[in-house]
Amino acid sequence: MPPPVTQVSCGGCHSLGLTTSGSVVAWGDNSFGQTRPPPGNDFVAVAAGSGHSLALRANGQVMCWGNDENGQAPPHVKGSFSAIAAGYRHSVGLRSGDQSIVCFGLDSHGQAPPEVPGPFVAIDACGNCTVALRAEGSVVCWGSYYPWTTDLPKRVSGPLAMPAKAVGPSSRRPSVS
Repeated sequence: MPPPVTQVSCGGCHSLGLTTSGSVVAWGDNSFGQTRPPPGNDFVAVAAGSGHSLALRANGQVMCWGNDENGQAPPHVKGSFSAIAAGYRHSVGLRSGDQSIVCFGLDSHGQAPPEVPGPFVAIDACGNCTVALRAEGSVVCWGSYYPWTTDLPKRVSGPLAMPAKAVGPSSRRPSVS
């Protein structure tokens, strides 16, 4: 019997699980090899994108597999990370040291700028958007969130705090002040 699963992540048409033994299990559509995780029992997190998958090793190394058409699942991600997230065709990593954010993959809606200075403590991604939690408790969002731009909680900065008509390619970038 396989070990119990402690974390799950849903992608476009596939899902990932992290087991209590630190291995990754996957199921669903495998059109791009996204349900063939790397071997190992030292993983601490998983993230499923549209047709790509990510897993974070205990040593901070990010492993990617599946669809890499837009650079969202590169075979080698440099650096040490403490968290990962996957969107439609982009991926996000939270650096261990300076707590900055590294994005890679499709940036058609401003969802994946190459680097965003920290400090951040948490990240997530979905569709064509990225969300990050700053160390002092504010939330920064970037990418495409329309039509939900009017439903923002207080303390959220970035393009979502602007009227939908004002959001253009350069205004979708996160506020780093």
